[in-house]
Amino acid sequence: MALPKIQHPLFDCEIPSLKKKVKFRPMLVKEEKILLMAKQSNEKSDQINSIKQVCNNCIQDKVDIDQLPLFDIEYLFTKIRAASISNKVKVSYKDNEDEKVYSFDIDLDKVEVKFPEGVESKLEVGDSIYLTLKYPPVSLYTNSEFFNLDDTKIFETVVQASMDKIYEGDKLY
Repeated sequence: MALPKIQHPLFDCEIPSLKKKVKFRPMLVKEEKILLMAKQSNEKSDQINSIKQVCNNCIQDKVDIDQLPLFDIEYLFTKIRAASISNKVKVSYKDNEDEKVYSFDIDLDKVEVKFPEGVESKLEVGDSIYLTLKYPPVSLYTNSEFFNLDDTKIFETVVQASMDKIYEGDKLY
């Protein structure tokens, strides 16, 4: 029995929220087609689902993509795109004040996720009642109905998805 052959180069990347290293391969034409089809649909949920699918296809290690926060998926996609096409992206921005269009390059290899310092995930909500929070998972944003909710319902949905555990004394919920 012959050893398996490596068909694509593999790259290392760290998932920011988990501090876990994963290996990924570059995008193939089939992944680019998935992205193009999602772009044409003009549905936000389709676009997020396609980015999720590309990340899931390209990441070689076992990772539950649906449970990662949106910023992790965006970061992973940025790294996959940099390895697949180019690490330089030309973007333009139209300033609303002077109506001029400014063009500039972004080096995707220099993109990093910064976490604010001094943020506690454990909140006291009553006498010996604590709530721990997590980043809302990307699966929250893949439901097309989510984007049609009013502001109050969106807030409630995000808060519910961000709750991790509730402690009441020695009890854990």
